This record gives sequence, C-alpha cells and structure tokens, in this order.
Amino acid sequence: MGSKMRPLIPLSSRRGILSASRSLAKQIFKADLPEQVVKEMSAQTFYLAIKSEGVRNSWDLIELADKDKIQLCLDFDLWRKDRFDEERFWDWLSLSDAEKILEPIQKILSGIDLKLIALMICRYVESVVLEEPTQTPPGADFYTPDKGYTWIKINIEDSDHHRLMGRLLAYIFEASPELFYQLLSIPTVATPSELEEEAYQEKSKRLFAEGIPDDEFAFALNTPMTVEDYKVKFGRAEEGISQGRYDLVQRVTLLSAGFPVCELVDELVRKLAKEGRKGEFDEFEAELTLLANAALVRFGVDFSELLEVQQAVEQVRGAFNIGLEIVCGELSEDPLSVYRRGGIKPIYQVGLGALFNVRSEAQKALRQLQAHPDEDRKTPLLEPLSRPMPLCPEEILPKRETSASEELTVRPFYTIREIKTALSFCTAGKKGIQIS
Repeated sequence: MGSKMRPLIPLSSRRGILSASRSLAKQIFKADLPEQVVKEMSAQTFYLAIKSEGVRNSWDLIELADKDKIQLCLDFDLWRKDRFDEERFWDWLSLSDAEKILEPIQKILSGIDLKLIALMICRYVESVVLEEPTQTPPGADFYTPDKGYTWIKINIEDSDHHRLMGRLLAYIFEASPELFYQLLSIPTVATPSELEEEAYQEKSKRLFAEGIPDDEFAFALNTPMTVEDYKVKFGRAEEGISQGRYDLVQRVTLLSAGFPVCELVDELVRKLAKEGRKGEFDEFEAELTLLANAALVRFGVDFSELLEVQQAVEQVRGAFNIGLEIVCGELSEDPLSVYRRGGIKPIYQVGLGALFNVRSEAQKALRQLQAHPDEDRKTPLLEPLSRPMPLCPEEILPKRETSASEELTVRPFYTIREIKTALSFCTAGKKGIQIS
C-alpha cells in the first residue's frame, strides 16, 4: 500500500467529514484537469465526495473515475457488513434514468463484481434456454432477446426495479452476448448465498489493500489494554516508532468542528507539525487513519452514513485523548515523548480500556434496573453508555442545565473526568438502586 494523498481534511482544519467532502466535490471541478485530480485521489476520499452529493446526483463525478476506482466505490456502498445492499444497487442503476443515457450502466458494469449481477439474476430472473428457437413463450411474461433461443422472465413487482433490471440485461446482451449467457448459466452452478459470500470475501481483500482492515485485524486493533500492560511493553523509551508500518492510501483527520478540544491530542499534533522528525507527522496521520477505519469496521459503522462515520472518528479521537491522559499521567511525560514510545495504537487501546470499563458498569446497571421497573427513567441514559463503543449522555455531566422537555444528547467521551463521571453515574445505583 503506497501513500498517494494528503489527509482528506488537513489536521489544522476544524471542518467535519461531511462539509469537507462537499467542498472536495466542488474543488474537483474547479481544477484544470478534474480527471487527473480524481485519478490521484484515494477511492475512499472519492467515495465520500460522491456520498456527500448523493449517488443519483453524482454522475458528473462518477464519469471522471476509472473502473478500479468505481469498483472500490461500489465495494464501499453496496454492502452492509457482510450483506449485499440491494437498494443501493438500484440507486446506482437509476443513474441511467436521471441522466437519460446508457453510459452509467456501462460505467457500473466496468467496475462491479459480476458475481453481484449473477446474484441479482439468481434472485429475480427466470430463464429458459432452447437448442432450437421457438416463437412460443414457455409461460406468461417471458420475452426473448435472441429470436427464440433464450426466454427471460423478470420476477420483480416494483415497476421501476423491473424496468432497470430489464435495461441492464438488454445492455449486457448488446455489449457481450457471451457474458449474457454466462451470467444466465451461473444459477445452475452456484447458490445466491455462495455468490454473496464469495463477493464479500473478494470485496474485503480489495478494501484491505486500500487501508480498510478486515474483521480480524479491526478486532485486534480495537482490543483494550491496561496502563499496567502499556508500561510493561513501552516503559522504556525507544528510538521512535518504525516508519512505514501504516503507510495507507487514504487518511482522515480526527480534528473536526463542533466538538470539544482534546488538549493532549491537539498538543501532540502541534508538536509533531513543528518539531517532528522527517516523516513522523505523516506516520502519525496514517496510523490514526488506520485506527479510524478499523473502528468503523469493528463497530459496524456504515461507510456511506457520513454523520455516523464522523461520530465514530470522533470516538476514536476521544479514546486516543483519554489514553494520552492516562499514560502521560502514569509516566509523567509529555504527549510527544509518550507517542514516540510505541505510536498511537497502544495509547488508543489504553483509552479503549477506560471506555470499555464504562460499558461494563453501564451493562451491570441496566441489568439491575430490570428488577426495578419504577427506575426505568434511567435507562435512556445508561443505554448509550452500554454500546459497543460507549457514547456520553451530556445530561450526566456536571454544570449542565437541562429542561424536562429537552431531548437526550449524546456525544463521544474525550476526557478522564468524563469517564469518572460516567462510572459514578453507573455505580451509584448499586446501593439501593438510587442512580440519580
């Protein structure tokens, strides 16, 4: 994996991913050579630009991309965890409606894994292939594209989807009859579940090459660490973390608008920018991006939901700041010295340990409340604390004035003080269940 791009959002910026992606889409068309800009851009960055505009409004962008970049964009968009998202497939096909041209179908076919087309055929297309042609359909609603040798029936109730599927099959037949017949034959040798699983595995490999960890790697990166274990592994200062371990194509920042300042993270960023050794700042950004992408995979965040992605990125940033607070306090060192001991990952994992401790206590408190229905008003505050990656309800923080009608507001954790407040909130009910 080679580094080709600067971070999606410079670390000095305070913009969020959504606003930056929209700005990026505009900047592409302001360039003298938009195609060259897109070519040099990472697939993940390009995908975020498309999603900020919406697939149906992004043909001008999509048209600029080569087949490899289109394939990766489809890899990001057409899957919800390990399941093919059919509705988004229809969104991409509907580009031909929005533009009233067939080029979008050609572009999609140039990049899509053909096993997904075969999967849709398995689900919705019935075919009869004859050795001798006939003008008599084998049943109602069958039609023939090749003068009676092959008969097709599309079993889709939705009229728009039925039309889109028919247009796709017609385009494939006109472009490559051989491919058309091959796709029709696949249901005789593979089941839909087999096609989906094979496509998912190949998609995961392609995204891994782009810096998106697979499930196993993402789980390992998001394994918590105690500060005691940290001191055992990194208690002695090293010459610096090795370069090139996290040399990724795509990078994102963990600094964004509308969220509290993480003092130690921001201090580290400033020192690396001003005092860092050659390549050290790039290494920092790359490793940070790897952890952000790993968190998206580990905690099941949909890459297409930009606000959810932004929140998850902020949670990683918060966990890193918490880890820095803990380790810097234990070792009585500044953030840059601590970072140089072993990089971001172990510090982040120490922060995860603190967050997961909150999660554990919140889950215990929720189990206690099940036996006390009269206290269920506390449940909405405990539920975000008990998530796989906990969120902090602002209502539990000190010096907050709220009204009874105000909606629950949650955000990522950023500091040890917030962690301690949450733990006190969770454990206060262990004696007499008085959690308030």
